[in-house]
Amino acid sequence: MISDTVRTLSYAKFILSPQNAHLFRNKIVMDVGCGSGILSLFAARAGAASVLAIDASDIANRTVQNIQENGFGPVIRVFKGKIEDLDSELAAYEGKVDVIISEWMGYFLIYEAMLPSVLYARDRYLRKPTQIATDGTSKDGGILAPSHTRMTLAAAEDGELLHERIHFWNDVYGFKMSSMTKGLTDDAYTESLKAEALITDTANIFDLPLMTMSTQQPEFQAPFSLTASRKGTVHAFLSWFDTWFLPAPLSSPGLVPADGKRDMSGGEVLPGLPACETREPTKDDVRGIELRGSEVIKETQLADGSEGEAVSFTTGPAGKETHWKQTAFLLKDPIEVEKGNKK
Repeated sequence: MISDTVRTLSYAKFILSPQNAHLFRNKIVMDVGCGSGILSLFAARAGAASVLAIDASDIANRTVQNIQENGFGPVIRVFKGKIEDLDSELAAYEGKVDVIISEWMGYFLIYEAMLPSVLYARDRYLRKPTQIATDGTSKDGGILAPSHTRMTLAAAEDGELLHERIHFWNDVYGFKMSSMTKGLTDDAYTESLKAEALITDTANIFDLPLMTMSTQQPEFQAPFSLTASRKGTVHAFLSWFDTWFLPAPLSSPGLVPADGKRDMSGGEVLPGLPACETREPTKDDVRGIELRGSEVIKETQLADGSEGEAVSFTTGPAGKETHWKQTAFLLKDPIEVEKGNKK
């Protein structure tokens, strides 16, 4: 995952952006599921006062070595264990964390994802907005990075994919093995398709506003319709997710009900989200990426009126391939469509 430049450089761009210096400099940052520690190191380079790096796996031992090797031992503390099991070790930080960073997303966004742990950390450790009695205004609380994710669906034409997964068993070196196809269309497949494979428009089926959503595992029903953009054959439905790092809350937060369920029949849930970036980020987009070891980015003055720089990336076919790829749901019976057909 660390070699996934779309993923890693998007995090780096947000954390190291001069427009976002006020979010990280002299702040307390928590990295949930820190892995190698790369996001913690970015936060330390951005000038964080303290970084709490948390991981439940044995990689935490190597994370300590990575941090010491780069001279950030005084800034980054590594905690080995699940965030839910570290209440006593992290008691001093309850309600005091300014930023929670995490690369929690799984395949199909929520499959084997660390979302529950991130939401647990949010509710227990993230700084809450405080009311200032003198003028009635509210001081901003902490933030999550990323702050929002969205699942999108489209129909795709890819006969080769259908052949590789299903029709292959019709002739296996001269033998028929049709029994092997049983249940194959009930499974989801991790695939990477080109944008040209899409045969319909897209439907936004599920949004996760991470700052406000319920801690319950999300369930959703998402009625949708798709319109064919050309004549062809629908072999699969293709799903992917987009991710946003917003330095300030949206005016329309899109709360998830307390039971964790959302009726998506009303259409797009978070209309305030900016368009998702599809261009591949490069090192030229990231200030401070050329620094080495324990070097920290020099302090910069945030422009008056600026709320920071938003960053986003897509795992969809319009962007560069990521390690998440997309999720394909194959059709047992492909559908012939004409341009303009709506289903």
